Amino acid sequence: MARLSRSKWPSAGPVRELLSYLESLHEAAGRPSLSEIGRGLALAPSTISAFFTGARLIGRGNLELLVEYLEGDVQRAEALRRKAAVAWEGAGGAKSPQAAVSEPMEETGSRLDIVFYDTPVNKLNRPERLVGREELAARIHGLLDNGERVLLFGMGGSGKTALAATVADQRVEAGKGSYLWLRPGSSDGEATIDGIVRSLAAPAEQTRIAQQVGDAQLQAIRNLLAQDGIGLWVIDDVWHPQVLYGLLRVLPESVAVLVTSRLKIDVGQLVDVGGLPPDDAVKLLNLHARNAAPAGAEELCRALGYHAYAIEIAGRHLRQYDTTPAELHRLLEHAPHALTMPGGYSAQGRESVQRLLDRTYEALDHDDARGALAAVAAFSSGTASVELLAIHLGFDQARTTNALNRLVDVSLAKRIPGTSTYSVHDLTFAYARSIGAQNGLKSVIRFAEVYRKDYQLLSQEMDNLLGAAARARTDDPEGFLSIVETLAVGGYLDDYGHTLGLLRLLDEAIEHVRHESDRCHTLLTKRGNAAYNQGEHELAINLYVQALDLSPTPQRRIILMSLIGKVLAELGRHDEAEEQFDQAYAISETTGDEQARLRILEQHSVAAFRRKDYLRVRELASDGLELSRRLETPFQEAIFLNNLGTAEFELGVCKAIELHRQAQGLAVQMDNDHVLALTHRTLGADFHAQESFDQAQQHFQEALLLYGKLGQSRREADLRKFMQRFGYLS
Repeated sequence: MARLSRSKWPSAGPVRELLSYLESLHEAAGRPSLSEIGRGLALAPSTISAFFTGARLIGRGNLELLVEYLEGDVQRAEALRRKAAVAWEGAGGAKSPQAAVSEPMEETGSRLDIVFYDTPVNKLNRPERLVGREELAARIHGLLDNGERVLLFGMGGSGKTALAATVADQRVEAGKGSYLWLRPGSSDGEATIDGIVRSLAAPAEQTRIAQQVGDAQLQAIRNLLAQDGIGLWVIDDVWHPQVLYGLLRVLPESVAVLVTSRLKIDVGQLVDVGGLPPDDAVKLLNLHARNAAPAGAEELCRALGYHAYAIEIAGRHLRQYDTTPAELHRLLEHAPHALTMPGGYSAQGRESVQRLLDRTYEALDHDDARGALAAVAAFSSGTASVELLAIHLGFDQARTTNALNRLVDVSLAKRIPGTSTYSVHDLTFAYARSIGAQNGLKSVIRFAEVYRKDYQLLSQEMDNLLGAAARARTDDPEGFLSIVETLAVGGYLDDYGHTLGLLRLLDEAIEHVRHESDRCHTLLTKRGNAAYNQGEHELAINLYVQALDLSPTPQRRIILMSLIGKVLAELGRHDEAEEQFDQAYAISETTGDEQARLRILEQHSVAAFRRKDYLRVRELASDGLELSRRLETPFQEAIFLNNLGTAEFELGVCKAIELHRQAQGLAVQMDNDHVLALTHRTLGADFHAQESFDQAQQHFQEALLLYGKLGQSRREADLRKFMQRFGYLS
C-alpha cells in the first residue's frame, strides 16, 4: 500500500482541491502501490508519485486514465484540473529560453531537461575531441540540411549523445541557427510537451494553449514552435517511443530533428552508431590514457568490441594504474563488460558498460526476449540463426523471430542482412553469459541432424557447430562425434566445402573411433575426399589406403580403389592408376556388382581425362551411359553424358587442330600470307575452345599482324573486337 507525502501541497486553492480529490480516490481504492498503478497505466511509478504529491501538474490525458483506473468521476476531475492549471502557471511564470527546465523525479536520469543553445557551448554532452566519427558526422549534416528527421541508435555507451552534441554545436558554428536540446527522461508525452510550452511560451500563451483540447491544442503548440526560430531539435536518450511520437507530432515539418536512443525507432533516417574503426579505437584509447599506448593496444580494443565508452574506461585504467594494454587484456578474461571506471569517477549508472547494459536489459518487457538473449549466449560465436535458437528455446520460428526483433528494438542484437542469423556485440555477449550461461550442445546436435542437408544454413552456423563440438571433445565424446559425423557423412563436407577447423575436428574424430572399423572407414574416406578437393593428393591417397584396409564390403573396396586410381592419375602416375582400376574391375566381375562397376567407370573416365586420352574417355563414358540407363540412375547418367560430350568436343578440337596445322604448313611452303593469316585465326579459335589461352593469344596476334600487313582492315577490326571481348587485348 502506498502512502504519499503532502509536503509539496499548497495550503489552499485549486491545486490542493485537485490533489485532495486524487488522494480520496486512491484511499477509496485501497491505496494500491505506485508500481501496480504504473503497470495499469503504462507510466513510471515516479511519474505517478509526482502527480499525487504535487511535484508535477497532471495532464488531461493522464488524469483521465488515472481517474478511470481509480473508478472516479472523470468530468469532475477535469474541471478541477483546469482550475489548478491556471493557478499552477500563474504561480510559476515564463522561463527564459536560455534556461534549463528540470523536473526532479525519484529515479536517476529520469528528469525532463530542456536547454536552448545559440552558441556552441554544449560541453556537458560534447567531448573535448570526437574520435572516429567524422564520416558519420558529415552524413548526419547532409541529412539535417535536407530537413530530415534522423535517429542515432546503438547500444549504450557507443557515443550517440556525444555525436549529436558535436553535430549540433558544429551547426551553430556554421551559422545554421540555434538548437534546442531536449532530454525527456522518464516523463510521459503530455508532461514533456507541457514542459516545452512552459519553457518557450509567455504566460498568456500558456493559458490559451491549456484551454485548447485535442487537435486544436496540438496545432496551437505547433504554431508556437514554428515561431521560435529554432533550426534544430535534438531529442536525446529516448526511452519511450510514444513520447517521441507525441513530440514529433507537434514539431513543424520544416525543422530538422536529431534523436538519440538505444531503441531502434523508425523516425525517418536511421543511423547506426556502432563500433569505432580499429585505428580510431586505438587513438581514443591513447587519448584517455594520455599517452601513446604500448604494444597490445589493438588487441585490447578488439577485446572491447571497439566500443567507445569501454575504451574510455580502459584508457583511464592504463593511466590510473600504470598498467599496459596487454596486462589489462589478461585481467578482462571473459568479463570485459564489467570493467569499471577507476575510483568510481563517473555519472551514476555509467560506472561500467555492465551498468549501461543493465538498464537496457531492464527495458526488455517480455520474457521471450530475455530468453532469446540467454539462448545466443549458450553458443560460442555471438551469432545464431532463428532455426538454431528455435530448437534451443522450444519455440516455433515466428515466436523466435519476434523475440529476437525485440532485442533489435533495444540495440542488443542486429540481423545479418540476407540471412536468418542475428548477432550481438562482444560486450553484450559477455554480459549475457554472465547472467545465465547455458549449455547449447544438445541443441546443436539436434540442429545439425534436422538441417543436415541445408548446407547454406549449416555454413552460417559453422562457428557454433564447431565450437560446441570442440567443447564436447572431453566432456561428451559421443556428442562431439555426432556433430562431426553429421557434417562429414551427411553430405556437407563433400558437397559444400570445409574449413580448417572442421578438418582438424574430423582428424580428432578419426582417432576417437580407431577401434570401430566401420565408423573409422567412413570418416577416413570423407577426410580423403576433403584432401583431394584441397589438392593434397598424396595425403588423399594415404587416407584412402587406410580406409581401404578397413573396407567392410567388396563394394567399398571397389570404390576406394577407384578413388585411389583417380588421384594417382592427378599425380601423373597413370600406370599405377590403371592397376587400381584393373583390380577394381576384377572384384566387380567376381561379385557381379553392376552398381560398383558404375562407380569404377565414373572415376576411370576422370582419370582418362587427366591423361588426355579422349578416345578412352569416350569409350568409358559410353559404357557408363549405357549401364546407368539400364540401372535407372539419372545422376550417373547425367555425369556420363557430360563426360561423353566433353570427350567428343576434345576429340573434335584435336582433329581440327591437326587439320589446321597441316593447312598452315602448306601456307608456309607457298609463302602465302593470306592463307597463313587464315590458319592463325582458326588455330587461335581452336585453342580458345580448349581454354589454352596463351597459345590462343599467340595465334590471334600473328593473324592480327598479317591482316594489317595485307590491308584486310575489316578482318583486322573483327578480330581485334573479338580479342578485346575475351581479354586478349587490354
